[in-house]
Amino acid sequence: MRAACPTRKWAALIGILACLTAPAWAWTLDVEETTLSNGMQVMVVERHHVPLVSCQLWVKAGSANERPGATGLAHFHEHLMFKGTQAIGTTDYAAEAALMERQDALAERLSAEMGKDVRADLELIGELREEILQLEQEQREYVVPSHLDAIYADAGADGLNAGTSYDLTMYTVTVPANRLELWMWLESDRFSSPVFREFYSERQVIQEERKQTLEDDPMGPYNELLDMVTFPECTYGREIIGTMRDISMLTRSDAYSFFAEHYVPNNMALVLVGDVEAEDVFAMAERYFGRIARVSDPEPNRSRQRRDIGERRVRLTAQAQPRVDIRYITDTFGSPDDAVLDVIGGILSGESGRLYKRLVIDEKIALGASAMAHGRMVSGSFNLSAVPAQRDGHAAVETVLVDELRRLASEPVAAEELEKVKKQARAGLLQMVRGNDMLATMMGYYWVYTGDWRELMATVDRIAAVTADDIQEVARRYFVDSNRTVGWLEAEEVAE
Repeated sequence: MRAACPTRKWAALIGILACLTAPAWAWTLDVEETTLSNGMQVMVVERHHVPLVSCQLWVKAGSANERPGATGLAHFHEHLMFKGTQAIGTTDYAAEAALMERQDALAERLSAEMGKDVRADLELIGELREEILQLEQEQREYVVPSHLDAIYADAGADGLNAGTSYDLTMYTVTVPANRLELWMWLESDRFSSPVFREFYSERQVIQEERKQTLEDDPMGPYNELLDMVTFPECTYGREIIGTMRDISMLTRSDAYSFFAEHYVPNNMALVLVGDVEAEDVFAMAERYFGRIARVSDPEPNRSRQRRDIGERRVRLTAQAQPRVDIRYITDTFGSPDDAVLDVIGGILSGESGRLYKRLVIDEKIALGASAMAHGRMVSGSFNLSAVPAQRDGHAAVETVLVDELRRLASEPVAAEELEKVKKQARAGLLQMVRGNDMLATMMGYYWVYTGDWRELMATVDRIAAVTADDIQEVARRYFVDSNRTVGWLEAEEVAE
């Protein structure tokens, strides 16, 4: 996740969670938990069959928590948190600090000059950029590259990574059970005193990342515009990686300010699943992470997208496969309607779902189709997508997508079809919870969005209780013309 744009990284996880909730059945989670003296949550599931432990640290902060003009900071941290600390990644931190202070002074001048827009001195901008990068080159004399990665590798760890979404950031690694204390020390060190080395050269890396994954990708501008039009009043309308202009203006001071506000113990949780004793974990967590001072709770994201503000349409042409998207604004993750929308997604999606059967098999006007509920912290959406079989097949595909939603509102879903979706979800969940990493991820995800991992179990019961009447009522409320955004990506004609 560090190497690629995470803009849609969590789509797969969201889809898994949407599909994995299941009817009431005999399944419990034996979770031990505690709250450290500074407010940090710690959750542990003991599994002693393999001498490994999946270790994850979750932060309730993502791109939706960024301020205007500073987009991209949450994703930037996904890079910066691997640059080391005052003890890791350096041979002489004092020498580094002096060089970074000079870099930052130049960066403030650079940002001020760039903020002048058309009145900016382009020659001065170039000189300042060059001087900053030269100072970073001098700093590399004292930098131990990828030191954190090397320490973990030497300890036999695997899967060191991170991921950013709209409302969260998570850091993960699997370590041998006998190296748990090493993990505690390394992570508490980098989450208490990180050093954002090579900030300005890394900023260029992220700019190139955005260019490759959004601007040079034929789908990129379409997806970015579709997000903006779907969420015009909400911070979910911004790409996670940030705008190119904002990225170019970010300073190390901006990054430390975001860290100081959001990367605080009372806004974070540890989730460990594997060959550990919970009491040992709690004692070590207090010893290492408990030393991080608690501060005021971060200001929550208060933006919210209203429903029924009128239909919005996006239409772009690109050298890409044609596509039709329809999105409806819904409620938050964990709301009563969220479970019903999950079931609707299961009814519509998959090769046995209604969309594939009608669009691909029966009418043969699409190559594929999907539907998925995306519950988030302050506003959700229900997204449908299909690939027309013909370059000019958008209207026919859109008509079928809308018709299938209207069918859900007007015709009760058969009991057999509803039960089938729930059985598929149950089988998927049983498979998923066998893995330590995914169980930790699901627990962390539910902690972020609901404040309690137990909501995973509650969602199981809520989906079990969904009825055909619930589906009709929710479909009638959300799937209306005034609440939707429609996107058409049309394939550009290639000259012969």
